[in-house]
Amino acid sequence: MHNKNHNHIGTVETKTENAAAEAPLQPSATKGCPLSSAPRSDAPPLHGFPISPFATTSPGPAQPPDHIPVFDSFGAWVSWIPRSGPGSAPTFNEPILFENSRGKSVCWINPKWLEQ
Repeated sequence: MHNKNHNHIGTVETKTENAAAEAPLQPSATKGCPLSSAPRSDAPPLHGFPISPFATTSPGPAQPPDHIPVFDSFGAWVSWIPRSGPGSAPTFNEPILFENSRGKSVCWINPKWLEQ
């Protein structure tokens, strides 16, 4: 197979020598790699991120407008909190705020551990 690559310098022609690289994976190529027999579900995951044991509600299907997430110390979702205005100050001890380079609040971290 011949491929032509055009760029501002000129034309480069390459030849594919290895036809096996273009062929679909054959069962013999997976020798030594057993296929998983674990059952799999086609159902979508309930949430695309971990939920913290500190969470008292479900995150819902989408992030509420003008709210940012609160995460636990392991990065699992705890709650949504308004970005600004009433209710935007966390009620837990020693909150950590992350901001982007424009100074806009991105998320809060609750540093409390489960043992505390």
